[in-house]
Amino acid sequence: MDKIKSERRKPITNIPSTFCLSMREHTWIPIQGGKLAKSDDVYCLHPRSETLFFHRYVQHLDQTKLSLNNKHFILNILGLKEHILPITMFEIFIKWSCGLDRDVLWTLINQTNQSDMLVKHLKKKIVFLDDFIFRIPFTQSVTLFQSCSDTIDNIRRVYHFLIDDNDTLNFLSRFRFWPIVFVPQNNNKGDFLFTHQVYWHDSTSLLSNFDKNILINSNHRISIQQYYGKDTKLQKFFLEILQITFEPTLDDYFPLLTQILHINDTWRLIEVIIRLTFQQNRQIEIKGNNHKTRKKKIINSIYRKMFEYIIYSLYWKK
Repeated sequence: MDKIKSERRKPITNIPSTFCLSMREHTWIPIQGGKLAKSDDVYCLHPRSETLFFHRYVQHLDQTKLSLNNKHFILNILGLKEHILPITMFEIFIKWSCGLDRDVLWTLINQTNQSDMLVKHLKKKIVFLDDFIFRIPFTQSVTLFQSCSDTIDNIRRVYHFLIDDNDTLNFLSRFRFWPIVFVPQNNNKGDFLFTHQVYWHDSTSLLSNFDKNILINSNHRISIQQYYGKDTKLQKFFLEILQITFEPTLDDYFPLLTQILHINDTWRLIEVIIRLTFQQNRQIEIKGNNHKTRKKKIINSIYRKMFEYIIYSLYWKK
């Protein structure tokens, strides 16, 4: 009997009190940046936390104004968070890149879940449905791209954090048609572009003559190897998960015909255009033209451009 009475007197510690719940409903926790927030929205990361680097992206306790050391009080009474989860960084990343708030993001994802289940069922019988699994179509303005005030080094770390987790990697693949490829403008700012606006590598180096800022504001695509090329994991992510093209296409080189290049580069450009014309089967775009006729027209067009370039160069030098 005494034992039963003793057990009955033990306080319940796993259920927050009414007072604790009331504290969590008010905006009173000081966070970095001189603001106040609700405790449920605030993080208090341990100095040795593996996710400490990402504290700059969340509402973090300003311990210069409120110093807390009792872990039980911090986590169980106040309800502060001690770890940043990959799914949280995914929500933040999509807000940066696509401008989607958390509620809108999960509405989009949940709307596709039912159709995904159907596709998974059909996939067992229809192989070519692979490319459509989990893809969320882009429904906003095709000119949308988001600017982001951050460095390429920081964004690389965010990418790694997301792709190291299977769930967030899967979610990123579903947003392949959205602007989620970060391209820096300078040391502290960059833009998120669509996958079709970039490619991996220009083996000719001819396109590097274009100014990057001009490319972002035009239809010309950008090579991202210079920003991510030494990272094999990110290379695999961009090429296999986001499925960006490895090399430029013929259309990427055509604008160079209107640029003033060194004479050696110009001849290289001619060679590249002719080679890609036939590698990419562009010679059959005009119906009714045979192979030789189409090749002749392309070559004549290129040399006509070359003649204009040479005349202009000689005249300009005078």
